[in-house]
Amino acid sequence: MQWRSYQTRTESQRDILDYVVMFYISPMGYEAAVVELRKAA
Repeated sequence: MQWRSYQTRTESQRDILDYVVMFYISPMGYEAAVVELRKAA
């Protein structure tokens, strides 16, 4: 995961919640998405 800068606290909270929800709902799906993102970068 890369470091990011946020304009507001709300933006950072939303990003963290999205990460937590995505990981805990489907850890394997999350890992696959990370691999795809690394390939694209």
